[in-house]
Amino acid sequence: VSYRLRGDPSRALLEIDAVEKPWGPRFLRFDLGLAASTEGETPFVLRADYLHHRINSAGGEIQGAAQLGRTTLLEASLYQPIDVRHEWFVEPAIHLQRSLEDVYIDGDTVARLDLRQAYGELDFGRTFGRSVELRLGLRGGTARTEPDIAVPGLIATSNEAQNVWTAKAIYDTRNTPLLPTRGWLARIDYLRSEKGLGSHNNYERLDGLVQTAMPYKHDVVILALAGGTSFNTDLP
Repeated sequence: VSYRLRGDPSRALLEIDAVEKPWGPRFLRFDLGLAASTEGETPFVLRADYLHHRINSAGGEIQGAAQLGRTTLLEASLYQPIDVRHEWFVEPAIHLQRSLEDVYIDGDTVARLDLRQAYGELDFGRTFGRSVELRLGLRGGTARTEPDIAVPGLIATSNEAQNVWTAKAIYDTRNTPLLPTRGWLARIDYLRSEKGLGSHNNYERLDGLVQTAMPYKHDVVILALAGGTSFNTDLP
């Protein structure tokens, strides 16, 4: 930043020249999550999130996450605006995940499956102001399961192709995506799997979420309502 005085000394005009940095700040955040169940289990999650703002003059951002625990994952994405006003963008991403999923019959746990997923994704979207975002995308990858604890006769599944169209609508006024203290989040996620894309089967899924965070004395209260439908199709 530089400045100078111009004009009549008695009524000088201050000019300030501020040059925007070609790079942005980097953030690394760690989180630890613990849970307890009525069955005596205490699963944990240790997570690290990385965000690098403005990696180029067009305002690109690199986002990444690594997580250990009952759900282990590794993901990375590049958010890249493609116009001067930063309203339109593309975002390629990769995602690797391994998780333990319980299978229930009449409310009782009968098996635990080791679910492994790997996929890439490409989104194209537009932002409206600072709170609204619409996306269309294509996701392609594979998934497989192996019994971790199971009844006799339950076998593993081979790699199944999961190639889907995706659409997302997001309204977000939270002060931070992780552990917010105020604001609202509303989002709708839709995906459509088609054998014509190389998927193992055809299905549709729609998920919705509304969440708000509000301060209460020295604490924060987070309320959420979620739901979805498969449109009478068979989900994998």
